[in-house]
Amino acid sequence: MFTQCPECHHPQTLTIDQLRETRGIIRCSHCSTQFDALQRLGETPADVPLAPSEEQLPWVQDRKPANPLLWNLSAAAGLILLCGQIIYFQGPSALQHEKFRPWFIEACSYLGCSLPDYRNLTDFSVLASSLILTADQNYYFKAIINNQAEFAQPHPGVKLTLLKLSGEPFAQRAFTPDNLTFRTDKIAPHETIEIGLAIAAPGTSVGGYTFELI
Repeated sequence: MFTQCPECHHPQTLTIDQLRETRGIIRCSHCSTQFDALQRLGETPADVPLAPSEEQLPWVQDRKPANPLLWNLSAAAGLILLCGQIIYFQGPSALQHEKFRPWFIEACSYLGCSLPDYRNLTDFSVLASSLILTADQNYYFKAIINNQAEFAQPHPGVKLTLLKLSGEPFAQRAFTPDNLTFRTDKIAPHETIEIGLAIAAPGTSVGGYTFELI
């Protein structure tokens, strides 16, 4: 007697003993697919019944196309529930987390809400800085920074400290973003900008400086 692999349609000979030992489950000698030979038996290769096409299967005939609106609503509800759980366990700081923030952005697209600005000073990389004496004997501070975050950030402020020739600090001032001039409201992801400050010459000789973003 014969059977046929439902995967590659390769005909295969069988004996009663083989069927008894394996209870009808055999492996195709051509493609190694395991199948139930009892569903595809015949005295000759031509007698082996063909596998039903997908259109003939009753569960395929009864299958109805999914409602895209219902699917979208379910996905949105699941996402909003997930975001609520994250905030419950992580607190409001989760809104500033790079991993979670894309989910909150997506949830707000459904709810029509807006997120607070993304702020993370550690995502700013200082590429260069300098403090030079200008022709009018004042000073000009310059820093070039890059926003390495995947989200836009508001401009940071700068806390600048001037040092004596001995290295001791003698003057310090914090400059908020309102004290600085920028071309845009925010720094785009991976954008590089320059921060510039004109500083009146102090009465003490300047031997160096330090600064930090705030």
